[in-house]
Amino acid sequence: MKNIIVAKIMFGSCSDDLSLDDEKAENDIRDAQDLDEASAIKIISKYIGCSFDVNNTMSDTSSIISTTEEIECKKLKITEIDYDEYEFPRVCAEATFEIESPIKLTNKIISNWEKANDDSLVMAVNFYWKDAEDKLYFDGEEGITVKVA
Repeated sequence: MKNIIVAKIMFGSCSDDLSLDDEKAENDIRDAQDLDEASAIKIISKYIGCSFDVNNTMSDTSSIISTTEEIECKKLKITEIDYDEYEFPRVCAEATFEIESPIKLTNKIISNWEKANDDSLVMAVNFYWKDAEDKLYFDGEEGITVKVA
């Protein structure tokens, strides 16, 4: 059964000394800070991705999620950016995933699974900067939430 999951991050970022191998991407992202927010978000959106990988959780997720491989989000929307003292912005974004599950997921089912397993589906969410063929993951899972759409 397909379920739609939305992951949100509030002001996610990588390390302060981030540099990309893709020079054009790095310049675009740094130069976007001189633009209005809507224009900057349009540019930055090309360089951010998000994946979902249950293998990053510590517990067996098979009772609630059938998908076992890493999947990319179907849709990514940046809602806010903040360059405050940074060359690369901190980002607020939401990523939408289509997840296979043996059941119809609800937020209550996810919450109960998290409590029973002392784990969190947040661990499966990975926001990142796209760097040529690589992914530079945002630091930690702080500020990330996962909800059923």
